[in-house]
Amino acid sequence: MLMTMSRLGPIMALLLLAAPASGAPVYILTAAEWAGPKQGDRILNMDGVRSAVLSMDEHPGARLLLRYPGGDEGTLWVEELRSWLLALGVGPESIELRPGSPATDLIELEVLNGTGDY
Repeated sequence: MLMTMSRLGPIMALLLLAAPASGAPVYILTAAEWAGPKQGDRILNMDGVRSAVLSMDEHPGARLLLRYPGGDEGTLWVEELRSWLLALGVGPESIELRPGSPATDLIELEVLNGTGDY
């Protein structure tokens, strides 16, 4: 139990630092979760993706901001995620890409209403 708690410390700190000032819901997709073969049901079962899509469903007109790691690898990752979201029914006008993830191994999925916050 102690070992598990010590591993959660840095993750919790990162999540707290990643929280936007707007109060909009932010969900995390890690590189470890993304690794492996891709299928629609597997993508939707990733905690961050599922939570973000459900949150968008609860807020008609919401947009999804994908804050990704910069560089070629981050760009390829976010474009692949964007393609999957489009294939799964998220409208292209609802997705915004922005470099600036707080870590190189995660993408933040921030759900925004029409005015930019909640």
